[in-house]
Amino acid sequence: MLIQGIIAAIIILIVIIIMKSRASTDLQQLYRNLLIRIIVFISVGVVISLISVRMLISLKNHRDSELTRLKIQSYENPDNIIYREALINYQNKKDSSINIDDTNSQ
Repeated sequence: MLIQGIIAAIIILIVIIIMKSRASTDLQQLYRNLLIRIIVFISVGVVISLISVRMLISLKNHRDSELTRLKIQSYENPDNIIYREALINYQNKKDSSINIDDTNSQ
């Protein structure tokens, strides 16, 4: 989905460049501002698409290193049932401890 947005933005960038070259002096500033916005959008999209899934998992779960390790193992070995079950068991154990803490606090 992100790649499709980047491709669409590149097409819009080409159109803006063509329109800017044909525009009157009054519209030059408008097309320049649009050009800057599209370039920023494309740059952010490219940077986000270059970030690995492993890094995204690490950033999302930075407070729980065990959950991070299990998610990365499960992601990198999708056919390994043992890794998947270990992740599910850990998440269930963590969820049940949260539920127990919630009922104790009430």
